[in-house]
Amino acid sequence: MKNRLQDYINNLNSHLTDKNLFYFVRNPERGLGLETLINNYHLIHIQNSQYTDYFKDNGVKFFCQECEAGIEMNPQGGTRILFNDPKVIEYLERSKKKLEYAQTFKINPAYEKKIQGLGFKSLNTSSQLNREFEEKVTQYENLKQYVKFPKTIIDLFGTLSYLELVHELGQTFVVQFSRGHTGSGTHVIKTEEEFNSLQNENNQRKAKFSTYVAGIAYTLNACITSAGVFMGGLSLQITGDQDLGALWGSTIGNDWSSRNNLDNVNQIIKETETIGSLMFKKGFRGMFGVDFMVKESGEVFVIEINARQTASVPIYTKMQLLREEVPLFLIHLYEFMRLKIDLNPKEYNLANLQPENFSQITNRAHEPLKINHCMKMGVYRLQGDNAAQNRFTDEIAPTTVFLDEDRDKALLYQKYVTNIADMDRQGVLVLTPIKGRLLNSGDEIVKIQLNQNTIDSKGEIIPWIKEALIAIKEHQI
Repeated sequence: MKNRLQDYINNLNSHLTDKNLFYFVRNPERGLGLETLINNYHLIHIQNSQYTDYFKDNGVKFFCQECEAGIEMNPQGGTRILFNDPKVIEYLERSKKKLEYAQTFKINPAYEKKIQGLGFKSLNTSSQLNREFEEKVTQYENLKQYVKFPKTIIDLFGTLSYLELVHELGQTFVVQFSRGHTGSGTHVIKTEEEFNSLQNENNQRKAKFSTYVAGIAYTLNACITSAGVFMGGLSLQITGDQDLGALWGSTIGNDWSSRNNLDNVNQIIKETETIGSLMFKKGFRGMFGVDFMVKESGEVFVIEINARQTASVPIYTKMQLLREEVPLFLIHLYEFMRLKIDLNPKEYNLANLQPENFSQITNRAHEPLKINHCMKMGVYRLQGDNAAQNRFTDEIAPTTVFLDEDRDKALLYQKYVTNIADMDRQGVLVLTPIKGRLLNSGDEIVKIQLNQNTIDSKGEIIPWIKEALIAIKEHQI
């Protein structure tokens, strides 16, 4: 396994000898995973972050727009503002090689136009295909004949009545608009008042109305290639905890160790292969994600498709590297660079769908806010009693965060670490923004990653983990 991974890395680096790979992104964390292994890999990012020392220490090539400008940017236009910056263009010119590859987290027409103007070769499927399979309405219309969705109606909001939908879909149903950020496009309707309020605001919008399915949500990463559909990282999706800033249905974390309600993964594999094959026929290539709902009986429904790299890919790439497996991220690059993929999808998928003892969970901003106090990024240990207090001076280290008013539990800073590959077996990896960062609603206030489960046997967030996320938020704001 180790030799195979090294062969894939060596082959990619040989291909990149006279080429660059530029990853353009707002938050640099989205472009992590292979950054220390790929030659001529450049992270071109907007936001300043606590990753800067890690990049410098490990020789990762990067350009930080906020660092160069000396001011914070909170762009609504996303990564396209990078291409309007003369300093970014100067960096690209200075790094120029025979061929320039460009990759981003979320493709859009404005970004496509910019990289085409620069003569770069895209490592993303087109924005047109992304929209076709990402938007809730069109993805359902493309796939409804082939995979199992909850019972669904597609129509203009204003043409349907509450009683009509209750009769067709049940007392509780879900309304989804084509696009939404971190759950903002998804609404659970339980009362006629909720329905009327949403309908009044969206009378002329086309929407997807679905039966509410009670169960446990799972998400799976996959990659479509000419050699088949590769899968990995099946995780329980942690959703909708309002104490952690989540809207209903919005994802706040992943637990790769849990398999609640899921006796086997055969149906999930089958549905993902079907989706991937249909997308391939339309011309889609590369990474995508599928969200499932699994009922207590084990019945599986497809909830939605994310037709792009998912937010869990950076940590899952590190998890695969720890197992010396060829990551999905690397397979994605091979497909777009037309390098030979000689892996067996069936063998790969079975190996990469096994439970793993890792998890991550975030606390999101439920409204715009500012980070007033920076908590150091790195590994912390959960300690009790007076461990946080110097027994000679009674002083408490400024990097300490107490989880309760009685100060019985505390997170004690150990060392600067940025990813799970470098953390100790016992510890909590805390990833936080810099001081002064302005966050939009839905942005991450803090993310913690662990080499243990986050969800207990009852399907609940382990209490001390939730306490830690709330305490860190209070410490920062």
